[in-house]
Amino acid sequence: PKTLDENFVKDFYKGLMLACDEFGVKIIGGDLTGSEKVFISATIIGKTETRQISSRKNAKPNYQVWVYGNHGSSAGGLRLLEADAHATGTLVKAHKTPEIYKHTFPNINAPYAMMDTSDGLADALFKIATTSNLTLEIDFDKIPFDKEITIFEDFEDLILFGGEDYGLLAVIPEGITPQGFTKIGQAIPKSETPIILHKGGKIHKISSIEGHTFNHF
Repeated sequence: PKTLDENFVKDFYKGLMLACDEFGVKIIGGDLTGSEKVFISATIIGKTETRQISSRKNAKPNYQVWVYGNHGSSAGGLRLLEADAHATGTLVKAHKTPEIYKHTFPNINAPYAMMDTSDGLADALFKIATTSNLTLEIDFDKIPFDKEITIFEDFEDLILFGGEDYGLLAVIPEGITPQGFTKIGQAIPKSETPIILHKGGKIHKISSIEGHTFNHF
Protein backbone atom coordinates (compact mmCIF):
# COMPACT_ATOMS: atom_id res chain seq x y z
CA PRO A 1 0.00 0.00 0.00
CA LYS A 2 1.13 3.57 -0.64
CA THR A 3 0.72 4.27 3.06
CA LEU A 4 3.73 2.07 3.88
CA ASP A 5 7.30 3.24 3.41
CA GLU A 6 10.45 1.27 2.61
CA ASN A 7 11.14 0.71 6.32
CA PHE A 8 8.25 -1.76 6.38
CA VAL A 9 9.85 -3.77 3.57
CA LYS A 10 13.26 -3.70 5.24
CA ASP A 11 11.87 -4.78 8.62
CA PHE A 12 9.83 -7.54 7.01
CA TYR A 13 12.85 -8.97 5.21
CA LYS A 14 14.97 -8.76 8.36
CA GLY A 15 12.41 -10.86 10.22
CA LEU A 16 12.04 -13.26 7.31
CA MET A 17 15.80 -13.78 7.02
CA LEU A 18 16.09 -14.30 10.78
CA ALA A 19 13.48 -17.07 10.60
CA CYS A 20 15.04 -18.65 7.51
CA ASP A 21 18.63 -18.61 8.82
CA GLU A 22 17.60 -20.82 11.75
CA PHE A 23 16.81 -23.61 9.27
CA GLY A 24 19.49 -22.96 6.66
CA VAL A 25 16.94 -21.62 4.16
CA LYS A 26 18.05 -18.91 1.74
CA ILE A 27 15.86 -16.20 0.24
CA ILE A 28 16.56 -16.17 -3.50
CA GLY A 29 13.92 -13.83 -4.84
CA GLY A 30 11.05 -11.49 -4.19
CA ASP A 31 8.56 -9.36 -6.06
CA LEU A 32 6.78 -6.17 -5.03
CA THR A 33 3.39 -5.12 -6.36
CA GLY A 34 1.16 -2.21 -5.43
CA SER A 35 -2.05 -3.09 -3.58
CA GLU A 36 -4.59 -1.65 -1.17
CA LYS A 37 -3.68 -4.34 1.38
CA VAL A 38 -0.59 -6.34 2.33
CA PHE A 39 -0.43 -9.81 0.78
CA ILE A 40 2.51 -12.14 1.43
CA SER A 41 2.99 -15.33 -0.60
CA ALA A 42 5.99 -17.62 -0.16
CA THR A 43 7.21 -20.70 -2.03
CA ILE A 44 9.83 -23.08 -0.67
CA ILE A 45 11.93 -25.09 -3.14
CA GLY A 46 14.22 -27.96 -2.16
CA LYS A 47 15.67 -31.31 -3.20
CA THR A 48 14.55 -34.74 -2.03
CA GLU A 49 17.87 -36.33 -3.09
CA THR A 50 17.72 -39.97 -1.89
CA ARG A 51 14.85 -39.50 0.55
CA GLN A 52 11.42 -41.07 0.21
CA ILE A 53 8.67 -38.52 -0.41
CA SER A 54 5.82 -38.68 2.09
CA SER A 55 2.25 -38.85 0.82
CA ARG A 56 -1.17 -39.08 2.43
CA LYS A 57 -1.78 -42.34 0.55
CA ASN A 58 1.33 -44.20 1.77
CA ALA A 59 0.16 -45.38 5.20
CA LYS A 60 -0.04 -49.15 5.64
CA PRO A 61 -1.52 -51.50 8.29
CA ASN A 62 0.78 -51.95 11.32
CA TYR A 63 2.36 -48.55 10.73
CA GLN A 64 2.55 -46.41 13.87
CA VAL A 65 0.81 -43.04 14.25
CA TRP A 66 2.95 -40.21 15.60
CA VAL A 67 2.09 -36.58 16.22
CA TYR A 68 4.21 -33.51 16.83
CA GLY A 69 3.13 -30.52 18.91
CA ASN A 70 0.27 -29.74 21.27
CA HIS A 71 -3.17 -29.67 19.71
CA GLY A 72 -6.05 -27.33 20.46
CA SER A 73 -3.76 -24.59 21.76
CA SER A 74 -4.19 -22.18 18.85
CA ALA A 75 -7.98 -22.57 18.86
CA GLY A 76 -7.98 -21.93 22.61
CA GLY A 77 -5.75 -18.90 22.18
CA LEU A 78 -8.01 -17.48 19.50
CA ARG A 79 -11.03 -17.93 21.75
CA LEU A 80 -9.27 -16.06 24.57
CA LEU A 81 -8.28 -13.22 22.23
CA GLU A 82 -11.81 -12.92 20.89
CA ALA A 83 -12.97 -12.41 24.48
CA ASP A 84 -10.09 -10.09 25.41
CA ALA A 85 -7.72 -8.63 22.81
CA HIS A 86 -5.07 -8.19 25.54
CA ALA A 87 -5.18 -11.79 26.76
CA THR A 88 -1.87 -13.52 27.40
CA GLY A 89 -0.63 -17.01 28.28
CA THR A 90 0.67 -20.11 26.54
CA LEU A 91 -2.47 -20.58 24.45
CA VAL A 92 -2.33 -17.03 23.11
CA LYS A 93 1.38 -17.46 22.39
CA ALA A 94 0.66 -20.69 20.49
CA HIS A 95 -1.89 -18.84 18.36
CA LYS A 96 0.28 -15.80 17.61
CA THR A 97 3.67 -17.53 17.20
CA PRO A 98 3.23 -21.22 16.36
CA GLU A 99 6.25 -23.44 16.90
CA ILE A 100 8.01 -24.92 13.89
CA TYR A 101 9.36 -28.47 13.89
CA LYS A 102 13.11 -27.96 14.31
CA HIS A 103 14.48 -31.50 14.19
CA THR A 104 15.61 -33.59 11.23
CA PHE A 105 12.93 -36.13 10.33
CA PRO A 106 14.30 -39.69 9.95
CA ASN A 107 15.29 -40.78 6.45
CA ILE A 108 12.74 -43.57 6.01
CA ASN A 109 13.58 -46.12 3.33
CA ALA A 110 9.95 -47.07 2.74
CA PRO A 111 6.79 -45.25 1.63
CA TYR A 112 5.18 -43.40 4.54
CA ALA A 113 2.43 -40.85 5.17
CA MET A 114 2.81 -37.42 6.72
CA MET A 115 0.97 -34.10 6.64
CA ASP A 116 0.51 -31.00 8.76
CA THR A 117 -2.39 -30.60 11.16
CA SER A 118 -3.17 -26.94 10.46
CA ASP A 119 -6.82 -27.78 9.69
CA GLY A 120 -7.15 -29.86 12.84
CA LEU A 121 -5.78 -33.18 14.05
CA ALA A 122 -8.98 -35.10 13.25
CA ASP A 123 -8.95 -33.65 9.74
CA ALA A 124 -5.39 -34.91 9.14
CA LEU A 125 -6.20 -38.34 10.60
CA PHE A 126 -9.30 -38.62 8.43
CA LYS A 127 -7.50 -37.58 5.23
CA ILE A 128 -4.61 -40.02 5.68
CA ALA A 129 -6.97 -42.87 6.66
CA THR A 130 -9.33 -42.39 3.71
CA THR A 131 -6.59 -41.71 1.16
CA SER A 132 -4.58 -44.74 2.33
CA ASN A 133 -7.76 -46.88 2.46
CA LEU A 134 -7.29 -48.04 6.04
CA THR A 135 -8.31 -47.21 9.62
CA LEU A 136 -6.31 -45.29 12.19
CA GLU A 137 -6.79 -46.48 15.77
CA ILE A 138 -6.02 -43.61 18.12
CA ASP A 139 -5.59 -43.34 21.90
CA PHE A 140 -6.99 -39.89 22.70
CA ASP A 141 -5.34 -39.88 26.14
CA LYS A 142 -1.89 -39.93 24.49
CA ILE A 143 -2.47 -36.85 22.33
CA PRO A 144 -0.25 -34.06 23.72
CA PHE A 145 -2.02 -30.83 24.73
CA ASP A 146 -1.44 -27.80 26.92
CA LYS A 147 -3.21 -28.29 30.26
CA GLU A 148 -4.29 -24.63 30.14
CA ILE A 149 -6.84 -25.59 27.51
CA THR A 150 -8.89 -27.49 30.10
CA ILE A 151 -10.42 -24.15 31.16
CA PHE A 152 -12.83 -24.72 28.25
CA GLU A 153 -15.61 -27.25 28.76
CA ASP A 154 -15.25 -28.46 25.16
CA PHE A 155 -11.43 -28.68 25.28
CA GLU A 156 -11.53 -32.23 23.87
CA ASP A 157 -13.23 -30.92 20.74
CA LEU A 158 -10.61 -28.19 20.46
CA ILE A 159 -7.86 -30.83 20.63
CA LEU A 160 -9.42 -32.85 17.82
CA PHE A 161 -10.95 -30.18 15.60
CA GLY A 162 -9.23 -26.89 16.46
CA GLY A 163 -7.01 -25.61 13.65
CA GLU A 164 -3.83 -23.61 13.08
CA ASP A 165 -1.65 -25.58 15.48
CA TYR A 166 0.76 -26.38 12.59
CA GLY A 167 1.78 -29.68 14.11
CA LEU A 168 2.70 -32.77 12.13
CA LEU A 169 1.04 -36.16 11.79
CA ALA A 170 3.21 -39.07 10.63
CA VAL A 171 2.14 -42.65 9.95
CA ILE A 172 5.39 -44.58 9.62
CA PRO A 173 6.78 -48.13 9.84
CA GLU A 174 7.42 -49.72 13.23
CA GLY A 175 10.79 -49.29 14.88
CA ILE A 176 11.23 -45.61 13.94
CA THR A 177 11.05 -42.87 16.59
CA PRO A 178 10.98 -39.35 15.13
CA GLN A 179 12.52 -36.81 17.50
CA GLY A 180 10.02 -34.69 19.40
CA PHE A 181 7.01 -36.78 18.29
CA THR A 182 4.51 -38.68 20.48
CA LYS A 183 3.04 -42.04 19.45
CA ILE A 184 -0.75 -41.94 19.65
CA GLY A 185 -1.89 -45.04 17.79
CA GLN A 186 -1.49 -47.39 14.87
CA ALA A 187 -2.84 -48.12 11.41
CA ILE A 188 -5.00 -51.22 10.97
CA PRO A 189 -6.80 -52.77 7.98
CA LYS A 190 -9.82 -50.80 6.83
CA SER A 191 -12.88 -51.21 9.04
CA GLU A 192 -16.30 -49.59 8.98
CA THR A 193 -14.89 -46.19 10.04
CA PRO A 194 -11.68 -44.31 9.11
CA ILE A 195 -10.95 -43.41 12.75
CA ILE A 196 -11.40 -45.51 15.89
CA LEU A 197 -10.85 -43.32 18.95
CA HIS A 198 -10.18 -44.76 22.41
CA LYS A 199 -11.08 -42.14 25.01
CA GLY A 200 -11.65 -42.56 28.73
CA GLY A 201 -12.08 -46.32 28.45
CA LYS A 202 -14.70 -45.96 25.70
CA ILE A 203 -14.47 -46.53 21.96
CA HIS A 204 -15.71 -43.85 19.56
CA LYS A 205 -15.99 -44.66 15.86
CA ILE A 206 -15.63 -41.55 13.72
CA SER A 207 -17.10 -42.10 10.26
CA SER A 208 -17.34 -38.44 9.25
CA ILE A 209 -15.89 -35.11 10.35
CA GLU A 210 -18.24 -32.98 8.27
CA GLY A 211 -19.36 -29.95 10.23
CA HIS A 212 -16.51 -30.28 12.73
CA THR A 213 -13.48 -29.39 10.66
CA PHE A 214 -11.68 -26.09 11.06
CA ASN A 215 -12.58 -23.34 8.59
CA HIS A 216 -10.10 -20.49 8.13
CA PHE A 217 -12.94 -18.21 7.01
